[in-house]
Amino acid sequence: MYCVEHGAVVEIRTDHVGTSHAVGLSGPGALFGSRLGATLTSNASVRATTLVDTVVRSMNRNVFLHTTLADPELVRAYMTQLARRLELVRQLSALCSTRSSGEHILGVLRTVANVFGVDAAGSSMISVPSLLLERMTGTPHRIVDAALRELRSNGLVELDRDTIRWIT
Repeated sequence: MYCVEHGAVVEIRTDHVGTSHAVGLSGPGALFGSRLGATLTSNASVRATTLVDTVVRSMNRNVFLHTTLADPELVRAYMTQLARRLELVRQLSALCSTRSSGEHILGVLRTVANVFGVDAAGSSMISVPSLLLERMTGTPHRIVDAALRELRSNGLVELDRDTIRWIT
């Protein structure tokens, strides 16, 4: 198990046929790496990738669970975090069935902004490189590029070199 001390991590699941999708977003204080039945299956792997400079602390799963289960307040906090993670997985999964690639991409960018916050100008505090966005959405490069051009022309995203920011 890992605890994010500072920074931002995206967890990306790749299924048995090679399709990938974001299944988790973790910020400061969040735990990741625990097996959640709703996000992992025997034929899927999950890889964590940082969105910004990030420091994580590794924890032995058994020691963590033993310590947590001994304290009712920690149990409540851990269960609350698991519930939030499952809701985020549900939201990210629902985005996979949107009508267009543009909606899917914009939904993922909005989810990143909702999890990590927005600045005073209304744009996400965390930018997403386009190559990572391809992996987070399971969308081929040329389709991501076309969708981003359309989103940019509608004023919904800003493109800076290879980085995308969702804006209000």
